[in-house]
Amino acid sequence: MTRISMGIRQCCLLLALLLTLNAQADTQSVRIGVYENPPKIMLGPDGQPSGILGELILEIAKREDWQLQVVPCNWDACLQLLHKGEIELMPDVAFSEQRQTLMSFHHLPALHSWSQVFRHADIEIDSVLDLDQKRVAILAGSIQLDFLEQINQEFGIQMELIRVSDLQSALNLLAEGKADALATNNLFGGYHINGYDLEPTSILFQPARLFFATSINQHTELLEKIDYWLEQWKTEQDSPYNRILQNWQTSVEVEVIPKLVWVGLVTLLGLLLLALLTMRYLRQKVQNTLRELQVSDDKLTTILNNLQAYVYIKDPQHHYVYASPKVCELFGFPEEEIIGKTDAAFFDSESTAEIFRLDDRALINGESIVKEEVNKLPGENEPRTFLSIKVPMLDAQGNIYALCGLATDISEQKRHKKEVHQLIFYDLLTGLPNRRLLMDRLQHSLASRHNQQGNGAVILIDLDNFRTLNDTLGHQAGDQLLTGIAERLSKQVRVSDTLARFGGDEFMLLLEDLSADDTLLLNQVEQVLDKVIEAFERPFRIQEQDYTTSASLGVALYSDSKHNPEELIKRAELAIYDAKKVGRNQIRFFDTSMQQKAEHRAKLEFGLRRALKDQEFILYYQPSIMLKGK
Repeated sequence: MTRISMGIRQCCLLLALLLTLNAQADTQSVRIGVYENPPKIMLGPDGQPSGILGELILEIAKREDWQLQVVPCNWDACLQLLHKGEIELMPDVAFSEQRQTLMSFHHLPALHSWSQVFRHADIEIDSVLDLDQKRVAILAGSIQLDFLEQINQEFGIQMELIRVSDLQSALNLLAEGKADALATNNLFGGYHINGYDLEPTSILFQPARLFFATSINQHTELLEKIDYWLEQWKTEQDSPYNRILQNWQTSVEVEVIPKLVWVGLVTLLGLLLLALLTMRYLRQKVQNTLRELQVSDDKLTTILNNLQAYVYIKDPQHHYVYASPKVCELFGFPEEEIIGKTDAAFFDSESTAEIFRLDDRALINGESIVKEEVNKLPGENEPRTFLSIKVPMLDAQGNIYALCGLATDISEQKRHKKEVHQLIFYDLLTGLPNRRLLMDRLQHSLASRHNQQGNGAVILIDLDNFRTLNDTLGHQAGDQLLTGIAERLSKQVRVSDTLARFGGDEFMLLLEDLSADDTLLLNQVEQVLDKVIEAFERPFRIQEQDYTTSASLGVALYSDSKHNPEELIKRAELAIYDAKKVGRNQIRFFDTSMQQKAEHRAKLEFGLRRALKDQEFILYYQPSIMLKGK
């Protein structure tokens, strides 16, 4: 090799090294601590951050070209790593003045939450005083710990605080009967209610703003970038931030299986089919490769035995010809007792019919199917949801001779999705739709009315003297009243209407598909108002005593606003304000002419009733005379 060629080679190597260093310089490595606190933050199956905050930081990292290095740790360990500078970011940190002296926060909160005490279903805890002599599991170093220690001192109770290093340990203590209650954020507690026999209590405290945190006065550029994207995305309806919230919090379909797993499943199925076809061909055509075939068969068996999915093969008559160990575990039979049988031997009749129908699409029509299947096994109370892939198997002539299927049980993910939806869109105390869900339905209703005839209305129901009840009998009595009112009003509304808890002592009734005619519209609204007033006439049973209350009602019609939910709600609130001003237990329409018609009808009805009672009607007889005098 000449000196010139050696020099050229060295220059090329140096240039490649410089390009590599430049590429690495553009990518910033950010170490982030991840602890388990679903649905806000957790470690995903791909080793990346998951949950609401996890997906949010992934979106920001993608745009800022950050290379996230995930450091799994429990809460205490994450805090120590942050203080030592061994991680740059820690998500899901509630702001407090004390923490502000120890770490730095960005300005815009990523999420809002509050703290709540959740009790074991077998333990009675209704108020702070009931915590006396109770064992409460709590995360060490959390903001809830300071609050409960203060409760112990101020109320003079003896509450045993069991400090744990991670929230999963707290759940385990409740499951093992070693703790009576758990103090944590409302999202985490609600997320695990069904799985750990938890019941929410009325002990709510410390509304919190949740942030990403760094070491004190360190990595401020990361916080500035987070603030930048939060400011951009919170105002955009279709931003990554709002899509993440919708994926975790709304009825929009959630991708319960990560894309990476989808690709893996499809790839694995392709490899499986290829291996099976290869084995079949070799066994028939090449006797001298038996040893190599046995090796391939052993490898395939090893894969299938360790695969955490249900793999099976069926013939055109729906008989099983292969069942993986997971399928045997699901059915509770060894493979030899499954081979030759159909799904009728393992599922109920309705599930079997649906399985046969989907299988025939692959066996007869040659379709490749990816679908969620809901099937029920005999002896189980609840059906299971499976993500199924069904692919027809073809011989050398292109004829279908079998079906290969792969399924994953996603029942738990579907349940979690439902729980998140319930937490976000329904009131925890009354079970009614909350303000968020009501506004969503109102927006949809106003948009639909834009192209249709008809009208609608909102009725704001504001309880009179509710604060007095709370001050005299306590918040537990107030909760009893709210629950009783919700139950009673729910029986009075139509199926097409929406009754929601709009605020602390406010309910909202959304009426749809009302008449466009003013007279008929007023009659329809008054019928509903009569039912609402009737619901308050009977006393409520509060703490073993009868309690009578009333409500002021404000009515606003769809025609009062220009398809703007906020404007319509504001007008209903103005009507309530007017009702409160003239005296409680009143009804007011925002529409002046409608209010006048309602008052005129009310006066006329009152006058007729009083006249009948006081016998003020006089009956006159007028003779009828025919023209011919007969």
